[in-house]
Amino acid sequence: MTTPATNRRRAAIIAVPALALALLTPVIAAPDAAWADISALGSETATGTGAVTVAPPVGVQEGDFLIAMLGSDAGIGSAIEAPVDWTPSGLSSTHNIAMFWRIAGASEPADYQFEHTDTTADISVVLAAYRGVDPTSPINDRTQFGGTNSTPLAGALTTTVPGATFLAVYRVDQATAPSAPAGMNPVGTQSGAPGANVTVFDEVLIAAGATGSRATPDPAIGNWDAISVAVAPLPAAAVTPATLTESTLDGATIAVQVTGTTFVAAPAVGDFTFTGAPVGTSIASLQRDSDSQVTLTLAFDGTDFDTDATSTITIAAAPAPAADPLPATGPAEWMPAMAILAFALLGLGALTTILARSWDERRSREHSGGA
Repeated sequence: MTTPATNRRRAAIIAVPALALALLTPVIAAPDAAWADISALGSETATGTGAVTVAPPVGVQEGDFLIAMLGSDAGIGSAIEAPVDWTPSGLSSTHNIAMFWRIAGASEPADYQFEHTDTTADISVVLAAYRGVDPTSPINDRTQFGGTNSTPLAGALTTTVPGATFLAVYRVDQATAPSAPAGMNPVGTQSGAPGANVTVFDEVLIAAGATGSRATPDPAIGNWDAISVAVAPLPAAAVTPATLTESTLDGATIAVQVTGTTFVAAPAVGDFTFTGAPVGTSIASLQRDSDSQVTLTLAFDGTDFDTDATSTITIAAAPAPAADPLPATGPAEWMPAMAILAFALLGLGALTTILARSWDERRSREHSGGA
């Protein structure tokens, strides 16, 4: 069964106060560092006996994050197994519940088969796909719970990045799927035998830190297992090099890379605002290297500065999210929204870059329950 994606996430990057930086030390501002949105692409579900075969969700592309969440009614001493190119979640793969992930390649197979060492066991799977996930460290935190004659509970997590997606996975010994915990969205559900009922919910986490647990509003269930996992997003932008010196500031170049959006066809110097820089520093020119990278060339007239200064570069105009149509009259492409690049300029020292980000008011309201 296919579960389509829902367009429930939207973010814009806005200016925030820059943090004070230690000398010569690159810093990523947190919890307001700029991170790309994670987009839910949808899910596929399936059930079987001894093994289960499931197709990837529609629209999966190279670099997308695939996560398989499985449950079974097998007895103790058996285990759920994944294909060799899937990575375990880092939790114990028990006889009843397991989670595996992979980053999609350039060409994905038509389906994936997950097996159980107990060939008589019923096994169910929810396979979800997300875009904008950090491919090198996609799992930011995870935990596993289980209980008897109690309300299913997905345990609390502690995330280290803002914008992570919280996945709550429940396997229950009943035919009816559990209901969504408060604030969470349905991802998919698959019922096989009563003990192989798997249901998944997700939620975007605005800030990093402690999440609290996620309990379903259902009455006590005989036996259940639950997995909590936080999926980390990609940074939305990056700048290189990490340091510049006053002596080479004139003519220095800065590469600005964005993720999850693109630069317009012909960006101009006037689209970038450089504030708080030492006197005599400006953006002299730019070069559009690709859809996702622009190189800025700085000019500096040599005016001496001996104290630290914090500066920001703001990229003007907001992008339209991929799922939203552009207005009938308007530019064909949009600049990335207020991407903030903060610099600490040090006299005869270093220019240390940071990246800052916060969420727009709409998203804040959406996840705080406001109107």
